[in-house]
Amino acid sequence: MSIWDWGVDLWESDPWMGLGTMPRWMEGLWRSEGWRPRTEAFPAVNIWASDKKAMLTAEIPGVAGADIEASVEDHTLTIRGERKLEDLGKGARYHRQERGNGSFIRQIRLPFAVEKDKVDATCRDGILRVALERTEQSKPRRVEIKG
Repeated sequence: MSIWDWGVDLWESDPWMGLGTMPRWMEGLWRSEGWRPRTEAFPAVNIWASDKKAMLTAEIPGVAGADIEASVEDHTLTIRGERKLEDLGKGARYHRQERGNGSFIRQIRLPFAVEKDKVDATCRDGILRVALERTEQSKPRRVEIKG
């Protein structure tokens, strides 16, 4: 889409007239180029839960397990860490740099209270796995119906 698609010849008419159609033109740019504003949280997570526990998996490629910290407080799991830049060596510089780096933090509200002493976390092949055991008080209970 070009400025000619606005339906206004900007050089021969009022230049302010084209501003009304500019948002539609910009939206077309986003769609045609496949660009999307970056709004995803990092790291991306999946969480599943059962009657006894929950499991969180997070994609954290390029981050060593030693550079990740996980903590639980109340009903919130916090994951924080840092993806460091590679050492390129003397005289080298990036030709293209698309992979992000720097510190990150992600807080996830858990569906129930967990046993803080029984949280188990591992990181292998860029996937962080955090096993969270439910507290006895938060486990579902079957209620006997009398009648």
